[in-house]
Amino acid sequence: MSAIDLTHSGPPAAARQSRRSTSWITLAAAIFSLIALLPLAFIVWVGIQTGWDTVV
Repeated sequence: MSAIDLTHSGPPAAARQSRRSTSWITLAAAIFSLIALLPLAFIVWVGIQTGWDTVV
């Protein structure tokens, strides 16, 4: 088997399965991170609504 044959072959089956299984974990982590930012977004929104002089 030459080096050319190795470059054209795809990743092993274990690597393909690993990519599929981590996709839902990545999606769940992204959603969880966005939910965790909601309190900060609320504080920024209230600061904008009330005016910076009132907040400080």
